[in-house]
Amino acid sequence: MIDKILEFREMCRLEGEIGKDCGLSSREIRCILTVAQQGVLSSKDLSRLVDLSPSRGSRVIGHLVDRGLIQVHQNDQDRRSVELSLSEEGKKCHRKIEEDKARCEARLLASLSEEERELVQNGLDLLMKAL
Repeated sequence: MIDKILEFREMCRLEGEIGKDCGLSSREIRCILTVAQQGVLSSKDLSRLVDLSPSRGSRVIGHLVDRGLIQVHQNDQDRRSVELSLSEEGKKCHRKIEEDKARCEARLLASLSEEERELVQNGLDLLMKAL
């Protein structure tokens, strides 16, 4: 089963196909997707959600801020903490990533019937539950 998972992963790689126009690492792509989903969040929460240590998360976030993809705002409730959100450039990059994901998914599912697609989705749901 692990061989199939690895083979599947290679078919739509985060780096190389998804997000290639943005020139981001897989960690940076996961951060962009998470910030887009959450809207506004702390760097601590972002690091936790993408499963990065605080120090690694700080470096990845810093790189995204330096590239102008993530904005840092002072937290109105707690002046000691900051909030992160996507910049306009980050939103453009997010749209490109979503377009890449949709193309990849369409390619993967093109040869499957609706019933087969449902079976694959159910299998993936079970696998994620087991993990």
